[in-house]
Amino acid sequence: MIIIKKKYYFLLFLIILVNKLYPEQNFDVQTAYTLTLPPFGKFEVTGTVDIPNVNFTLAGSKNKIFNLGFLEIENPTISISNKKGLGASAKVNILDKSATLSMIEFIPNKIVSYKIKPENLINIAITPWNNIDINYFIFSITNNFYELTSDVSIFGHDAKFIFAKKRPPVKIDGTEQEIIKNPIKEPAKNIIEVKTLDEIKQDLDSYAQITLNSLTPADLIESAKNTDINLISLQDSTFLITDPFNKLAKHNIKIFCTANFEKLKLPKAFNLSKLDAQIDLNQEGFVLTTQLKDTNILENINLEEITLKVIVPKRQTKTITPNQQAQPTQQPVNKPSIFLSGIANLDLPLIGKLKTQFNAIYDKNKFNFYLDINKEINLENIASLQNCSLNFSSDGNIEIVGQTKILDLNLIGKLKLSKTAPAKPAQTQQTIITPETSSSAQATSEPNLVAQEPQTYTKFGNYYIEFSAQGLGTVKPFEKISGVNNIKQIRDISITDPAVTIGSDKLIKFSGLTDILNFKSNSTIEIKSTKEITLKCQAPENWRISDAITTLQGSFFDELDLSNIKIIISSYTHFDPNLKIIINNGFNMLAGTQLTGGVFNSAKVLMGDIKKQLTVAGSFGDSPTDTYLAIAIPVPEIKLSEKALLQNISFVLVGKGPAMGFKTRILIRPSEQDSELIFTGEIAIQTTPPSGVLKATMQGEWENPLGIKGISLSDLAAQIAITLTPPTPTPSTIGLTGLLKLSKNKKIFVATNYSIDGQIVLMGEYDGDILLEDILAIPAKLNPNINIKKLKNKVPDMGFRDTLFKFAPLPTKIGEIEFDQGISLAGKLFFLDKEAFINLNLNSDGLIAQGYIPEFNIGPIKISGTGLDGIYGTKDDGATLDLMLTPEDQHLLISGLADILIAKGQTDILINKNKVNMFLLGQLFKVFETKFEIESVGSLKELDKLDLIFKATLNNDLNDFLIKNIIKYLNIFDSSVKNTITENIQKLDNIDSKIDSLDIQIKEKKAKIKEYEKEYEKIKTAKKNYKGLI
Repeated sequence: MIIIKKKYYFLLFLIILVNKLYPEQNFDVQTAYTLTLPPFGKFEVTGTVDIPNVNFTLAGSKNKIFNLGFLEIENPTISISNKKGLGASAKVNILDKSATLSMIEFIPNKIVSYKIKPENLINIAITPWNNIDINYFIFSITNNFYELTSDVSIFGHDAKFIFAKKRPPVKIDGTEQEIIKNPIKEPAKNIIEVKTLDEIKQDLDSYAQITLNSLTPADLIESAKNTDINLISLQDSTFLITDPFNKLAKHNIKIFCTANFEKLKLPKAFNLSKLDAQIDLNQEGFVLTTQLKDTNILENINLEEITLKVIVPKRQTKTITPNQQAQPTQQPVNKPSIFLSGIANLDLPLIGKLKTQFNAIYDKNKFNFYLDINKEINLENIASLQNCSLNFSSDGNIEIVGQTKILDLNLIGKLKLSKTAPAKPAQTQQTIITPETSSSAQATSEPNLVAQEPQTYTKFGNYYIEFSAQGLGTVKPFEKISGVNNIKQIRDISITDPAVTIGSDKLIKFSGLTDILNFKSNSTIEIKSTKEITLKCQAPENWRISDAITTLQGSFFDELDLSNIKIIISSYTHFDPNLKIIINNGFNMLAGTQLTGGVFNSAKVLMGDIKKQLTVAGSFGDSPTDTYLAIAIPVPEIKLSEKALLQNISFVLVGKGPAMGFKTRILIRPSEQDSELIFTGEIAIQTTPPSGVLKATMQGEWENPLGIKGISLSDLAAQIAITLTPPTPTPSTIGLTGLLKLSKNKKIFVATNYSIDGQIVLMGEYDGDILLEDILAIPAKLNPNINIKKLKNKVPDMGFRDTLFKFAPLPTKIGEIEFDQGISLAGKLFFLDKEAFINLNLNSDGLIAQGYIPEFNIGPIKISGTGLDGIYGTKDDGATLDLMLTPEDQHLLISGLADILIAKGQTDILINKNKVNMFLLGQLFKVFETKFEIESVGSLKELDKLDLIFKATLNNDLNDFLIKNIIKYLNIFDSSVKNTITENIQKLDNIDSKIDSLDIQIKEKKAKIKEYEKEYEKIKTAKKNYKGLI
């Protein structure tokens, strides 16, 4: 029943009113009426009204085709009757199918609805490969839209099909403007954000819509079957089909749904349970897009603005491509795949902090991420990775790929970062033991000929880092390195298509086939810097050194039985921690050997007949002179004497000569008071007669040598002469040398030889000047009460030159020479402008020295003495000198003969920092004995120019004579004068007592000086004996 309002109601009311007023009259009313009916516009209907029978029929038609774009309506008709109400019908064409149209409902200015019944079922493509059958449409027209609806069945579900199209503006006559077919508006590309359904509808002129409760990707696209993608659940899915009735359209379909990924084993870092998603469906395939929350995928990697895409191509033989921002591999997608894209914030070793776009692809229960890094990555200062990309997986493995150039070879490098250490490489059987293995271990077991392959990773913070690269081409690693490129065999070494790694030792390593020394071998090249390169390879069996160095052919080098030969070539000298040997600049070798052949006969006196396999290591060059090999000997130690012991012994062979010998560690204990001194050195072996000379050096210092405290020796060297006559080796001499450091710039060279009975004395000589504080530093180390500054202030500035030192732990006799215990020296003492010859002893109490000083003047006074020969008037005349600097006593005393012109006699002279005091006992005018007290005035720079103050006292006989005559002839003197004279006489008597005491001391000193004169002669003799030391 059609509902009509307004004018239609008025028309019926008028008919009924007339009929009531004139019931007996028959009326036939002719009427015409204009009605506006969408989509036809204004419609004029005409007809008659049978008032008595309350019956009327109005009708009208238009001979016109109305094209709505999706629908053509031909020659519509309209009718109004009291029985059927308002009705409309027409023939229509929809999707090239004929159908009829009939009105269902009309509410003016609001809605009009028609039913369209096709003659045959209409087939509509809901997806590019799925259709629905429709047997009717409800066609509704509102103020803004045309709408077709129908009940349908799809994917085994009942659903409602809805098609909507925007209405064009209405003309003045009520008809609609003609539909202009706009070109298809493709969805914008490279847009990742997900729009809502309503937002998309606003942008469309027409669309179709179907809503289903539950789907799987395989319902939409067959190629999703039997894949992980089909585990995704799609809930409340609304299909949006753009322009479905336009044959020219590609029917790009959008599906809005709630996606659930929980059945997929995706990383737990993502919340994938209920996600608002959008699916784009077209002829090429299926693309699902959704947004994820920011998350920390790894400890140092945070992801934000994350877009997830699921892409399923129509057929796996064909390909589709995700948009550029979600294109991790930059390759078309040819199988169902899951992608991520967004922004990554990183803080990783070698890279630091970085913010960049990322892409990721799902594979085997994890995501693999891909990032471009606009940053160079340094490779151990050898090279850098450029144009880098970073790849990592959600299980924690990180990989950086970039371009680099090493040794003029272009490489694609790869860095792997992981939280766990990579698996250790398998052991190999090609490398031999190292020569530094302990002697005791070698003596108890056979050597193990297995070495660990070097690790190919290094630790950086919390990450283990592996580097690998592959080069294409041939490179000569040593070609441009001075120091080795002058050797043709090294310069021409080449390696082809090397694989490159960085080991745990942080060395860049090349591995590949190498052409070397006339053979080919797989080798490893270790690169510490562009000028520090080492190559290692295995030589073939039966290879001999003379194959590389023809000048050694026919020598004892050909007698060496070598096995497991490893060749090492390096551009610099260094210690190899893996091989545990020193690698020299140039050619090096490491191998196994047996001590067979006559070449080892002399050596067997020291080490015995050893039948085990041993290790030989060394270096060789272009000539025999450059060849040096060492064989580790599995003998714990060899005792040469009670004083010397050999350990860590290696047998050495050198090309020059050729010659052979031993390299060893020597333990020497010079005295009972000393700890063992450890030296390293070599023994050169002579075959005729069988003998050897060991020369060795020691690192560090010899503290308190020979038990003498307060000194230490550095730069020690030892020399031992050994006879190798069977059955045991015997040392004939043992000598030591070293440096005694007195101050920063004063070092004394010292040396010693053991006597036959084991006695030892260190001797040393210093040709320059040694200051007093340098000498006092030795006792000051032992005695905290010794104040060097205080002691120096008691005597004038002084020092020593041309000194001969000797250090004896005990009173010692070597040959006919006797040495006192302790530290002593003989030489010249200089002070003020004078020199004296002294002998000096040092101990914990301080310094004590005696000697003599040649004839000199103090002002007008000449000072002399009998000198070393004890006879006055000879060339060596001079006074004796006594120097003592201890906490209890400090003085410089000179004793001798003084000549004051008017008097001569014995004198004692005390010289301190600023003054000279003399005490003289002599004859005045050769008649009267007189005692003089003399004191200097002014500076002590030059003794012979001093100003002096004299005080004199006559002897007692003269005093009595003068006193008696004064009393007799000069009675005018009163008692006070007498007392004054008597007091002066008493003072002079006291001075006499002091002088008498000094006389006794002088006599003792003279006796001591004579002893030291003899000692000095002995030292001179000893000095001659020590000139032959090292």
